[in-house]
Parts: sequence; C-alpha cells; structure tokens
Amino acid sequence: MGCSLSARLVGVAMYRKKLLFAPQLFNPSVIALVAERNAYKRELEATIVALEELQADVAELKATILERQRADAALRDLYRERAIARAGAVERDPKVMLN
Repeated sequence: MGCSLSARLVGVAMYRKKLLFAPQLFNPSVIALVAERNAYKRELEATIVALEELQADVAELKATILERQRADAALRDLYRERAIARAGAVERDPKVMLN
C-alpha cells in the first residue's frame, strides 16, 4: 500500500524481465560470461581505487613542488636583500667614477 503505482510497475517489469531471461541463465556459456563480467567489474573497481590513490599522490606531489618553489623564491629574495645590504655597507671611493 505504501508503494506508488510507478514503483509497482517498475517491479513488475523487472520481474517479467527476470522471467524472460531465466532459462538463459542456466546456459553454461552465459554463466561463464557473467562470471567474466563480474571479474572485470572487480578488476575495474580495483583499478579505480588505485587511480584515486595515484591522483591523491600526484596532488600531494604538486603541493610539495609548489611549496618548494615558494621557498626557492623566498631564498632568492633573501640573497638579493643580503647583496643589497652588503653593497650598501661598502664605502665608495670618491676618486672612482660611478660609471
């Protein structure tokens, strides 16, 4: 009583489909094909999990590379500031031309 008409119709259609294909399910070649399909499904699921793990590793690697690039840029800035400070600390000989 709680099921809607469309849900009942879908259930009837699925039941009829099962009845239509039931004799074929006992065919050895169909059983082998179903087993092969199921094996491929399991292999696909394992491959998808492995792919997701690899994608997570790549994302982590990208983050590490970006962090290293930022650190390299900060280090270059520090070297530049040190060079500027050293240049400013050196006394200039007034006898030497600027250019």
